Amino acid sequence: MNWIKNHKKTAIVVPILIILLVAVLFTQVFSPLSYSFDEAAMYIFGGDGSSPEDEYVGALNGSVTDVQLLSDKDYDFSNLEDYAQIVLWYDVSNHSVFDINNVEFSVLDIQSDYDGLFLCKLDAVVTVIIDRLDSDNVRLDLYMYINDMTEEEIIEAIKGLTVEIQYQHELFGSGTMAVAIPDDLSFSRVKYY
Repeated sequence: MNWIKNHKKTAIVVPILIILLVAVLFTQVFSPLSYSFDEAAMYIFGGDGSSPEDEYVGALNGSVTDVQLLSDKDYDFSNLEDYAQIVLWYDVSNHSVFDINNVEFSVLDIQSDYDGLFLCKLDAVVTVIIDRLDSDNVRLDLYMYINDMTEEEIIEAIKGLTVEIQYQHELFGSGTMAVAIPDDLSFSRVKYY
């Protein structure tokens, strides 16, 4: 009779421990981050003399290392209004009990229809660290060739990107998380530099 009682306790405790172990592994190792889209903005060059040329040409010749080069085309920068800085902000939450360091977007692929439209992806100016059990805003920052494109065409091109967040976990090393560009993407701001 005692054996049956102990067996029933074990039958209850073991599944609970397994569920807890799976939850800990999932939130601490396999998927410590989650995200939600916040907003998007487009800043068109040409007003104040700012230009994407320095970063792009510098990345091409290797003197600028804090950008991800997305094209190797020879662009004409004489009309700066043909270029825009596209920024997408995401709220990224850290579910881990460890800090997540060096949180950064990376562009993995561009649909072939949009080859040559994206010059480069800019790295974060300040290293993004998301404290344990906290969240922070992380931005996908792109320079784009928009010559005579409508806002809808620009949005469709952005939706043609495949992106991920790369990060460094304090205990488990580097990791990645696929990030979706929202189907209902729109710009909350469109401004001229």
